Amino acid sequence: MKAAGKTPECGFQVTVQKKYIILFLCLVVGMDAVLIAADARPFAWVMAGVLLVVSVAAVLAGQMFRVNVAGNTFYVRTRLGRRYQFDCSDIEQVTCLENNSLKHGPSFYLTLSAKSRDLNLEATMDGFSKMAGFILEKYENGEILPSAVSEDCKRELVRYKNGEIYPKKRRRPYGRENDQP
Repeated sequence: MKAAGKTPECGFQVTVQKKYIILFLCLVVGMDAVLIAADARPFAWVMAGVLLVVSVAAVLAGQMFRVNVAGNTFYVRTRLGRRYQFDCSDIEQVTCLENNSLKHGPSFYLTLSAKSRDLNLEATMDGFSKMAGFILEKYENGEILPSAVSEDCKRELVRYKNGEIYPKKRRRPYGRENDQP
């Protein structure tokens, strides 16, 4: 892997969805307002300021993460702003993971391991299904090692590519009047 300089024009990109970042920032500003309104002492103001600075740093980190794909090359900018790049032929392992939560439903993850770096992507990111389709295409063309993708992971990549990922929904507990098992 080599450090990436300027990113060339890309075929597609994967980024963190903006609506989650905006929602997080609104939540923190609301918590700040409640903290300041609840206690007018200087300590509350300091805590509100610290909370605001930490949350803005978290929002900026989410904004910085980006994966651009141009040809067979991945150009990655991490949440800390570091840049690196690697080619499809450098991918040593592709891991697909589904994590089921009783409260929020399934979450889907894709990890690309290339040399000494792991690139972790979530299904909630913009461009996730394009990335899954791209990885599947490169695997089928032989540009990614056959040993890098298991049969289970290949099936998951097909699901991701076809958009068979269901949005998270909050499940209501049974036992209420109108709920049915």
